[in-house]
Amino acid sequence: MHEYTKQEQIEVLRSEIEIFKSRIDPNKSKVDILYLADTISMLELRVKELETNETASTIPTPSFYKK
Repeated sequence: MHEYTKQEQIEVLRSEIEIFKSRIDPNKSKVDILYLADTISMLELRVKELETNETASTIPTPSFYKK
């Protein structure tokens, strides 16, 4: 199995983020938009993890996820 470098992973994730952003349509239901926004947020968090060599547990949790 091919092992991807961090830079390759980041490039793929950024590409996916742009695809999801292009799919946000204000004419769709708010639920659909929220699902896409949540997915984008999680992918951006993963990019940040890879760029900083941190794990999700050391990156501050966005306020809307805090209980």
